[in-house]
Amino acid sequence: EFSTAVMPNFSSEYEKESEHDQFNDDGSIRYGETSTTTAASTTTRNMPRLEALRERLRLEKLESANTGVRAAAAAAASNSDYSIRNNPSSQSLPNSPSSNQKTPSPYPVDNTMVQQHYNTTNTLPLPNNNNVLTDTHNRHHNYLRISLSERCNLRCQYCMPPEGIPLSPPSHLLTNEEILRLVRVFVKNGVNKVRLTGGEPLLRKDLVELVGGISRTLREGSSGGGGTAISIPDPEEGGLVGITTNGISLSRNVRDLVQAGLTGVNISLDTLRDDRFVEITRRKGLERVLRSIRDSIDAFRDVYGDVRLG
Repeated sequence: EFSTAVMPNFSSEYEKESEHDQFNDDGSIRYGETSTTTAASTTTRNMPRLEALRERLRLEKLESANTGVRAAAAAAASNSDYSIRNNPSSQSLPNSPSSNQKTPSPYPVDNTMVQQHYNTTNTLPLPNNNNVLTDTHNRHHNYLRISLSERCNLRCQYCMPPEGIPLSPPSHLLTNEEILRLVRVFVKNGVNKVRLTGGEPLLRKDLVELVGGISRTLREGSSGGGGTAISIPDPEEGGLVGITTNGISLSRNVRDLVQAGLTGVNISLDTLRDDRFVEITRRKGLERVLRSIRDSIDAFRDVYGDVRLG
């Protein structure tokens, strides 16, 4: 595999010089009798890819040796012999000592350190497999992001070509009922933060109704499924419902969204210069975005009494 991967890139002259190249026991390169030190050093200096592959092979060889040491250390720590572990009644391997005779490890092992390692490993907390949103590091994920649409009213250079993209038919998009069903499933498993994105989520005509349904679902989940009588959403009690938007059409919807249960909004804005905004987005609209920021602050302050900007 080594020669197949490397030699097509090198001349036939080097093939003749390096056909006897080998590795020393310590992993360094040993050149054969047919090559001189000058020729070898000149050739390897001009071929960094060859040296990189040789170094990788050397590291793999060392790693293989370390694996053997670790295996022997584990065997010594548990006082195991060479019998097959999966079948206690099986005989010992051929040419090995009898099964009742302990085989000394060929490697020097500090049994105290090995035992401490296994004691520490065995006391680590195991993942909570009762919840599908808990990963193997025992971290619980409580944040759900849902993309509502592929459509967008900007054509940002880093996101979309000037002519736009082919859109999926409406029948391929999730309905409000399907989205709320998904949210209920995730809320039952501990999710309390939902963010709606796109495309541009404000291009969805029923966005206000959808935000209201998600907010009610989160409040019901936080109250144990019994619902809540409050009319104004409380982020401290009912979870968080946010949207990510370019802000172009946010002003005319933000108050209805906040009243429905919206608790946060991310407004994407790349520049405060009008000419650069047009250059980046291929559309005019900087003043509309700035007005949306001001209107959002007023709407959130009127409902929640306080606004956190970041």
